[in-house]
Amino acid sequence: MGKHSIKILVNFTNYLYYEAIKSLLANEQATSESQQYIVECMPPDEEFVPDIILVDFYNLDQKLFSRYSDAKVFLIDTGLELEVIASILFSNNIAGLLSYDTDVHLLKKAFKAVSSGKIWLTNKHVKTLLHKAGFSPRRGSSYARG
Repeated sequence: MGKHSIKILVNFTNYLYYEAIKSLLANEQATSESQQYIVECMPPDEEFVPDIILVDFYNLDQKLFSRYSDAKVFLIDTGLELEVIASILFSNNIAGLLSYDTDVHLLKKAFKAVSSGKIWLTNKHVKTLLHKAGFSPRRGSSYARG
């Protein structure tokens, strides 16, 4: 059985981040029997059609998203204010939100989840957004952890 490919287009302000992600995924790919990552930087080859687009705040590009309308968009949170994150999530078709300090295992898990049609938010982001919106577990409730 061949490897399943995920094509990723990286559109970051910092080229070093692109190189780091490409290197990390190349190392992971070498040890995986079932997963292959094809990583391109902007601007991609004409024939390249990504499955996933990784962007930072400064590269939220509606023209790019329209050009690759079937691609899932991941926003990398580089320390944005919560109000900015919430606004981006509401006004863009974002399939995933990742922190800049996400480890490789979680990154691969996020890619797999989004590739299968799910939305990806880390527990940290969900809890922070819910808390900021005024939701918090009640003391003594069965679903609250103490």
